[in-house]
Formats: sequence, structure tokens, C-alpha cells
Amino acid sequence: MCRDLDIDPKFFDGYRFSKDNETYRTRSKMLQTINIAIRERLPRGPAYDFLRRAYRRVNTSTSRVQMTSEELRVIGQLRDEFSESNRILARRFDLDLRCWQRDAI
Repeated sequence: MCRDLDIDPKFFDGYRFSKDNETYRTRSKMLQTINIAIRERLPRGPAYDFLRRAYRRVNTSTSRVQMTSEELRVIGQLRDEFSESNRILARRFDLDLRCWQRDAI
């Protein structure tokens, strides 16, 4: 991406990106429901940050969710349906869209 934008890729070699918006999955739907209900009512600050970190340690995981066979089938259908459009898009704008191909899962 850096090369496409004429940015020196080595600029970011020593940079430590924060994980402020990392995707996660919840372990308990009930705890997540409680979290959603109260988190906007809590004042921001050190106590909020502590509770947020504690909640995430207890009720979240960043490991990839295993897809069901039905989900994999639907994703395959979508990739097949859009494969020609993606080839045209890649060719027209000189993009590498191999990750969108069927065998990329």
C-alpha cells in the first residue's frame, strides 16, 4: 500500500500501532448485553479504562472465529458471483485482489 501512495515503507518499521479497534468475539452474550447497557453511562477515566481492560480479559477473545460449513458455502458463492467483476476491477485499476479469490480462505 505504501508504494501505491509513494510513501517510504521503511518509515513504519519501528512504529508501534495501537490496537484501539481490534476485532474481538465475546464469550458470554449475557455479559456482552450488560456491557452494552452500562458502558455509555460510565464516566471516562482511569476507572473506566480499568473496567474495560478487565471485561475484555474475561469476556473476549481475538482468535479467529471458525466458520461453519454453511458460512463457507455462502462465501464461496459470493466469490464465484463477483469473480468476473473483481477481475475487471483488478485489471482496470492495477490491483492485487488475489485475497478475494475462492482459494484464499
